[in-house]
Amino acid sequence: MPMELHKPNRLRPWLLGAMCALFVARPLFPSESVALMGDGLPVVMLWIALAVVWLLGAIGRPVFRLRFGWTDAAVLLLIALHTLAAVWAAMHASPRPAVNMLWEWIGLGLAFFLARQFIADQREARAVVAVMIALAVALSGYGLYQYFYEMPATRAEYAADPDRAMREAGLWYPPGSPQRQQFENRLQSTEPIATFALTNSLAGYLAPWLVVAAGIAIGGARSRKRLAVVCCAVPIVACLLLTKSRSGYLATGLGLLLVWLLCREREKRLGWKLPLGIAALGAILLAAAVAAGGLDRQVLSEASKSLGYRVQYWRSTLGIIADHPLLGCGPGNFQNAYTMYKLPEASEEVADPHNFLLEVWATAGTPSMLALLAVLGCFAWKSRRKSICNSQFTVVPHDVGKDFLGL
Repeated sequence: MPMELHKPNRLRPWLLGAMCALFVARPLFPSESVALMGDGLPVVMLWIALAVVWLLGAIGRPVFRLRFGWTDAAVLLLIALHTLAAVWAAMHASPRPAVNMLWEWIGLGLAFFLARQFIADQREARAVVAVMIALAVALSGYGLYQYFYEMPATRAEYAADPDRAMREAGLWYPPGSPQRQQFENRLQSTEPIATFALTNSLAGYLAPWLVVAAGIAIGGARSRKRLAVVCCAVPIVACLLLTKSRSGYLATGLGLLLVWLLCREREKRLGWKLPLGIAALGAILLAAAVAAGGLDRQVLSEASKSLGYRVQYWRSTLGIIADHPLLGCGPGNFQNAYTMYKLPEASEEVADPHNFLLEVWATAGTPSMLALLAVLGCFAWKSRRKSICNSQFTVVPHDVGKDFLGL
């Protein structure tokens, strides 16, 4: 094969750095109105620009290498079906949220596809994981800062002069109005949110990276790396406990159980020191959270009530699915449709059903939901086989007979 086919791609490290920058930037600014106002569209445009730069650079090379396997095909199918549902909703439902969510999903697909192309080996994969765990540590630190300093100071300032505090925040609700009561209830909430709009969103980011950190510590890392990972996990666990997110706790527990099962399949001998140390550290952080007032009986006593609310949301969502089985009610249009199916005993008009599978099913239809299940199944299968990024094929433009060299 000619020597020019082996030339390193000097553009790829820069593209990899830009990809990491976008991954880091996205959680750092709140976006409460993604569907209505399109808060995330600037980042989507940057993903498109990054894809264009990569494609232009790839066209100029003698060998066009593309990683593409069954997982990629499932993701592509999901994005295509979701796009079809969004186009239908733009013509038959509320167009603005449908179009905004269309671009959000296109950005999500590009982020996955470009990560598959830019990350070339295990060393780079570890580097990206380290960056995302570091971001989780930073967000956890900010959440702890909010809990122990910023939020108490804000409540004290509001208690001293409520009207002035509201005016400085650019808001005004008359005393005694339901809007002011809702504002004050949210102000009295002690759960940290970091850069997110909701504390559950913060927990949703922290939980998976805590599981990944645990997998690194348990899955054969050296003692120094294990110590570094444990030090990173301490603020993440502390902040996750303070969010009082029962779903976050459950997801973390299931993830840790999965890590243990995978390590057991690989016959890793953990010994007794690491599990005992993790258990002791968890007990200390749990006791500290209780002592600081971050955890109380309501975390458990209110669990059944929270689950009851979610059952109400899910029952109404199933009604939407039954009436819109093919293309759903439209991406970004869930809240508008929910008001027609809301149960009489339900008190809230929620923006989503608090279940990602039901949300895709209700807003984009049954085919999109099945495609999402296919994506999750492919991820699970690849994780079990320990070869997430091995499937690839190489296209050689100068020899059509060698276009397909292996899938």
